[in-house]
Amino acid sequence: MKRLVLFISIFTFTGLIIFSISCKKNKNTSQPIDTGIYGWAVGDTLDGYGTIIYTNNGGKTWVRQGNAQTIPNTSFADVCVIDKKNVWAVGGNIDGYATILKTSDGGETWIRLGSAQSIPDVELEGISVINNNIAWAAGDEGTILKTTDGGTNWTQQNKGKLSNVPFQMVYATDDNNVWAVGIGDTLAVILHTSNGGDTWTRQGLDSLHTGNIPNALIDVHAINHNVAWTVGAGQALYTLDGGETWTNKSTPLGPLHNNGVCIINENIVWVASDYKNICKLTDLDSAWILQSSPAGLPSAEYMGITAFDEYTAWIVSVNIEEPGGYILYTNDGGNTWVEQTNPVNISLRRISFAGALR
Repeated sequence: MKRLVLFISIFTFTGLIIFSISCKKNKNTSQPIDTGIYGWAVGDTLDGYGTIIYTNNGGKTWVRQGNAQTIPNTSFADVCVIDKKNVWAVGGNIDGYATILKTSDGGETWIRLGSAQSIPDVELEGISVINNNIAWAAGDEGTILKTTDGGTNWTQQNKGKLSNVPFQMVYATDDNNVWAVGIGDTLAVILHTSNGGDTWTRQGLDSLHTGNIPNALIDVHAINHNVAWTVGAGQALYTLDGGETWTNKSTPLGPLHNNGVCIINENIVWVASDYKNICKLTDLDSAWILQSSPAGLPSAEYMGITAFDEYTAWIVSVNIEEPGGYILYTNDGGNTWVEQTNPVNISLRRISFAGALR
């Protein structure tokens, strides 16, 4: 699977999971690490099969799931948790079509969905699940796929629009409203549908920066059909009106890639970025706040981010200087982040928890 993080000339690009069911704000003011908090993270291939790790105690302990007989030998780019039993993951292409996996027993068994007849031979980068029947996936060569039967059959949704775009993420808030973002030539790409994929509209052309190399948007998250954020190469954009207008509220990191975004509400947003950078917004009209990573960690590209509320969140990373990937956790709004133990010495790309905001 290609790396989602690229570099521009200065130093010169997910999903910490992606949790893509219609999301509800957790009523707790913070979520403790304890039993009964179920999460999954995914990453690169290792020992002949792709990496899927799991926790049932908020990350106090993580274990790898599956084996070479049940998990394809490909990297995984994104994961979406519906509940503690039902989880979906997507990744690279193997045996002639992209990989989409699903479990309905909490990861005890994983099954591969679709076939070469309905899924193209591309790498998939994002998955967003509305319920056990309706899900979306996006990836290379303009691929936006939809299933309405739990993953047995998939149909291409964007009808050839921007057919060469490498889509990096997709996010659905309900049966009708979906955003997909990706890499463009002179401008990054934001596509939106409000009718379940029958028609798609390109958005944000007046707000996107030009001149980035590449012109990439890497992640997108929405909390309803009006409020959405998308982040990428030196950019962080939001809409409050369903994408009619987008505002670019760039982080203080300049051209660095912003790889993951999680919205808590219209004012509170987390962004995970390159070189161990974490940005948090606490008011839409205020400046971004840079948060500190744990001391002593080698350089890394922070990728997926997921949160229960404004206090409790997780981040996963792709390491730059040495093999491995981090799992970071905060329960005080990001004032302090602590490292959780990654059971595999491999990069992790996205993370998702049951009941989280994404």
